[in-house]
Amino acid sequence: MNQFDKAGIPAVLVTAIPSLAESLGVNRIVEGAAVTHPTGAPELPPAEEATYRAKLFELAVNCLGISVSGPTIFT
Repeated sequence: MNQFDKAGIPAVLVTAIPSLAESLGVNRIVEGAAVTHPTGAPELPPAEEATYRAKLFELAVNCLGISVSGPTIFT
C-alpha cells in the first residue's frame, strides 16, 4: 500500500510500464500508450487522439473510486 492510500487519499498512476509500477507497489495503475507519451497517441488524427485522451482520463478518474487491496492494473 502506498503512502497516499495509507492517508486515505486514492491515487492513480498512468504509465506505459505497468509492470514497474506494480513492482513498486502502486495500487491503481492505468496502462498508457507508450513511454514517450503515456497519455497520448500522436499517431492518431487530432480528433481521435482527443477521444483517446478523454477515455484514458475517464478510466483514471473512475479508478479512484475503486477499492483495491494491492497493485491492480486497469486497461
